[in-house]
Amino acid sequence: MSIDRKNYENIEIPIEVSGILEKAVSRKRRMRVRMSAGIAMVFAVILVSSNTPAVYAALSNVPVIGNAVKIFHIGSGGLILDGLKMDASATDQYLKLMFSQNAEAGAQAEAAPSYKIEEFAAPDRIIITVNGIRGFDVETFMQEAEKCSYIKTAYREMLLDDSAVRVALELQPDIDFEVTEYKEPASLELRLFASQKKEREVWFIRSRKMEMSEELALMPELLPDSGGVIAGTQDGSYIFCIGEYETQDEAVQALEAMDESIRSGYSFWVDHCRSSERPK
Repeated sequence: MSIDRKNYENIEIPIEVSGILEKAVSRKRRMRVRMSAGIAMVFAVILVSSNTPAVYAALSNVPVIGNAVKIFHIGSGGLILDGLKMDASATDQYLKLMFSQNAEAGAQAEAAPSYKIEEFAAPDRIIITVNGIRGFDVETFMQEAEKCSYIKTAYREMLLDDSAVRVALELQPDIDFEVTEYKEPASLELRLFASQKKEREVWFIRSRKMEMSEELALMPELLPDSGGVIAGTQDGSYIFCIGEYETQDEAVQALEAMDESIRSGYSFWVDHCRSSERPK
């Protein structure tokens, strides 16, 4: 039996059938609510298990993470890659490092290369080391990084490895940060924000002043187990610093345990300053 369109559209739906349809729609809505609640619970577990207030602050109002791989304060990650180019883009509170294929202009990398994020005091600063980089414009990076109002100054530390880049970001007082690693395309994003940080006196072992040169870059090779890093001084020079000790005695004991030839050759001695200050 054929039914024309007019008669089809005017067919009455029995009350019983209408009620069944309403119940089906209601069940579907409840399922959607439960699914949304389940997704929210997953994010809640991620936030609670991270035990990181900064992570919670960053994600609590964001419904979709997108291509974020992880969010952290200090740490390392990425893949062992080579031949990449690193560019920077900054706003008032963000600094983003973007990775692309150095041989192909505009071809963005899918994953971040191997990297390490560290934090040091005297002065308060972030040290970012990225491996596998063959293209990097340090002047452009410095200009871009200093657009961020929470970064006091930025500079590149010289390394003996020509495929690695290490940059230092000196922070303004009472500034903290968190890092997000992204993929597809690959980038590292630093979010900087005001935070009440406890100012303290820091004792450390320091070398004589040097220019940013191969001589200074050699220091981590001479003292591989020291955990030492480069720091800028108040007059614009650089020193190699070891340790962040709470007392002078601790620093003196560590100095006395150093190799005498290296200690005398680079005039290592114990110094101190406020955690937000550059050494003299």
